[in-house]
Amino acid sequence: MNVPADLSVYFPDMPIQRLNDVMLRQLNPRKCWIVEKTINNMGALSIAAQGLKRVLTTYDKIINSDDGQVLYLLWRKNPNNKNASVIIGLLKIGYKNLYLTDESMQTFQVSPLCVLDFYVHDTLQRQGYGHALFDYMLKQENSSAENVAIDKPSQSLLQFMNKHYHLNEPIWQV
Repeated sequence: MNVPADLSVYFPDMPIQRLNDVMLRQLNPRKCWIVEKTINNMGALSIAAQGLKRVLTTYDKIINSDDGQVLYLLWRKNPNNKNASVIIGLLKIGYKNLYLTDESMQTFQVSPLCVLDFYVHDTLQRQGYGHALFDYMLKQENSSAENVAIDKPSQSLLQFMNKHYHLNEPIWQV
């Protein structure tokens, strides 16, 4: 997704920027409106691609979350326009209370790191960007794919997890 601004002014880390509520609050939306608009537009593209009815990722949802939401944005400068950027993908995480069952069918509660939204722009898929974004998040969060829960995974995300992390037997929430 093309953004009509040089995001390096706001994001010191390239190609992946980790954004939590504190950092987003520091980027005052009145002054840095393009950041809010970019996050909201990518969230809208994500739900359209997944065929969902409600938006999962917005600037306000991250700012107002109480589950430690963090947004990873994969981006680059536009090679054809030094005053523009290209957003490649997003990955939103947080912590959720989940109820699972063990082998003896006993229910227990856990609060794992959870993938809440994951999207690579349609024109940039199948080029390794999603894998790079997911790996970066795992390193930053000091976690592994086996220990990350996925909130309502799509079939394509399950295939992604199988292909890149050999995870093909999900444990479903009760």
